[in-house]
Amino acid sequence: MSISPVAAAAYAKFVQFVEPLTRFDAASVQLVSGTTESVRVVARQTDSVSYEVSYRDGTGKVPGNVHAVGDSGELTGWLDDWRRREQAQLAGRLNGWLAREGNTIGNRLAVQDCFEGSHVGGFASTCETCMGKGKADCGTCKGEGKTECPECNIPLSGSLCLGYHKCLQCHGSGKASYGECKGCFGKGTVQCMTCNLTTPGFVECKACKGKKQVDCKPCDATGWKHRIGNLVCKVEGALAIRAGAEREEPRSTIESLKTITELHALAPLQLQDAALDGNAVRRDFAGAMPVTSLRLRAVRSEFELIAYGEHGDIRDFKNVVGNLLEADVTGLQEALRETSFLPLRPCGPLNEALGNCLRSEVLSQAVTTPPSGQQALVSGPLKNAVSVEFVADVARLARRAVSRSFRAHILLPALIVAVLPTLAFFATMLLGVSRSSRLPIALGVAVVVAVLAELWARLRLRAQFDARQRDAVSRLLKLSRSPWWWRAGMVIGVLLGFIGAHAVLVAAGVEMR
Repeated sequence: MSISPVAAAAYAKFVQFVEPLTRFDAASVQLVSGTTESVRVVARQTDSVSYEVSYRDGTGKVPGNVHAVGDSGELTGWLDDWRRREQAQLAGRLNGWLAREGNTIGNRLAVQDCFEGSHVGGFASTCETCMGKGKADCGTCKGEGKTECPECNIPLSGSLCLGYHKCLQCHGSGKASYGECKGCFGKGTVQCMTCNLTTPGFVECKACKGKKQVDCKPCDATGWKHRIGNLVCKVEGALAIRAGAEREEPRSTIESLKTITELHALAPLQLQDAALDGNAVRRDFAGAMPVTSLRLRAVRSEFELIAYGEHGDIRDFKNVVGNLLEADVTGLQEALRETSFLPLRPCGPLNEALGNCLRSEVLSQAVTTPPSGQQALVSGPLKNAVSVEFVADVARLARRAVSRSFRAHILLPALIVAVLPTLAFFATMLLGVSRSSRLPIALGVAVVVAVLAELWARLRLRAQFDARQRDAVSRLLKLSRSPWWWRAGMVIGVLLGFIGAHAVLVAAGVEMR
């Protein structure tokens, strides 16, 4: 079969993509046909220029590097004047840029190409809160420098007795059980030690420390507030692509390209026209893009991929890896259906089906990745290879398969773990071991046998797979959480064994000494 060089390059890229991810190689994927057509592509790159004024408020006088004006009206007029100057020079600057750089594909208009520089002006005004003093009356003490004493400035017998407070020993009565209160000498009040009679009933204001004024917050104690206006230039680009392809897939793919450089890499472009459109530079490009349709056959099914450009760039692999591996996934599903829930012997067909899946790198990564990391896996290492849904379904099947295969190796050891501690308990009774030592010995036997049982089951499970797959099986078993269920089951089995043994001894009238 004769195919074009572009189709051959696209096929080679497909094989390079598939081989590292699956167990398939070039011999497993047959190129049925490869046809290339030339699609006319036109693109319009528009770079629009706009001028905007941004304002910011601050404290203090206008900084030295800012053009100072008198008030808000003068600032607006000064910025508008600069806007008109920049606007008057814009056409000449844009034409100059077109002459210098407009013919080079990929060049984009920048701010420095159409703007002289930053124009910053501002004005300052007296702070209306402190009237330019930088200080304001303390809000806590209302400018008095002192506040009421929390100890003695309280109602006492209907009046204020500043500098004194009620005696805590006699509660203000002046009397005690032995006669006159010695704490206040019968007065009912004692001298306040908080205000210490220097300013009876008042203490120094903590907010202003007695100074009566505090720094003015609105102006940061400067007495001034300012507003600064900045005239800035913005350049916004827009790309519109039109493709002459008849089919929807190549047309939408080409028209969704983000940059003119990306398009030029696939379809060599030529500048057709360049002109000014108001405050915008408009450039029109045209070219021809080779679009190749590949029809491939693998695993008794055919599928089509589209490649773009002279080098056969495939933009969308359409979950083709997932389709190629569908037979392995289907085989795993069938093996699960044919394997009992509690198998009593090694699950050969199930292990073989799981091994087929693990031989493909993409499936090995998919099944050993936690659910929380599946989205990142599809967006990163397996980008364009498989979908998130495919990864989730395969991982779920693989966890079920490894759990069921693990049961075949753990079931008999788990039964032994459930029975052996009880037998060890009876043995300690027959051997005359002290009552306080019987249960610890039996529990120790349970722990040792349980650890050995799980280790034996894990080793037996790993032995069913080749060396390259064993680590993946171990990670998969951990994700399935199946060992935890069996550990819980063995604990319950041991407890039931002890309970049953106790019931038998009670029924038989045997006294546990």
